[in-house]
Amino acid sequence: MNGGEGAKFDALVEDFGLAAGMTFERDADGLWRIPAHGGEVTAYLAYREASGQVVVFAPVEKLRPRRHAAERARALLEANAFWDGTNGFTLALDPDERLLVAMDRRAPGYFSSVGRLAGYVNALAELVVELRFNLRHFDEAAEIAEELERKEN
Repeated sequence: MNGGEGAKFDALVEDFGLAAGMTFERDADGLWRIPAHGGEVTAYLAYREASGQVVVFAPVEKLRPRRHAAERARALLEANAFWDGTNGFTLALDPDERLLVAMDRRAPGYFSSVGRLAGYVNALAELVVELRFNLRHFDEAAEIAEELERKEN
């Protein structure tokens, strides 16, 4: 259990769960697991004593070899530039799991109310859903473009 700011943040997460009619649980690493977007996305949150920050992230997809991997990477990096295509969150790769995640960190005071925390988690979930949709359709569009190019030549 955290003390001070960490305890306040933990209490806020518990209050968020009560307001949502759910009981949020922690995983083995002590991260709060919060289902969002109808359970389609899981957001992970934790106060980190060492940095004094709240770390928030949600998995987007597990990376696997793809024909258009370079183009996908470029599109993700372009979206990540100056946070334009990520609504202020950043994208990162967990190298051990080969997992693309959307993430952020904030001072605990940023989460001043249950409503603010709920809105923040919702914004993260919306981004993850949008990224998943775009990445799925990116592959389809790249294959269609290749097919059209072959037909033209």
